[in-house]
Amino acid sequence: MTTWEQSESPALRAELRAYLVRSYFRGSAPEEVGDDHPLLGEEGVDSMGILELIVHLEETYGIRIAEEEVTPENFGDIGRAIEFVTAKVEAR
Repeated sequence: MTTWEQSESPALRAELRAYLVRSYFRGSAPEEVGDDHPLLGEEGVDSMGILELIVHLEETYGIRIAEEEVTPENFGDIGRAIEFVTAKVEAR
């Protein structure tokens, strides 16, 4: 995995999308899963999966995600999760 010293937004976004699709939407290509595809809930990540996702994001991108930040506003769909993580990486 890449360690992100500086964000390269398009590359970061593409990597995040690929990881999310590969990990949670097996059998789909990244371009087949839209930004509005639900990440949480029945079609997406279960409670154990969200914990694994948070650990992965923190370790891979050197960010901290507080428990109160794990909300539908930040992780409700793929687009929101990508925006949230990108903003966290760029704010470091």
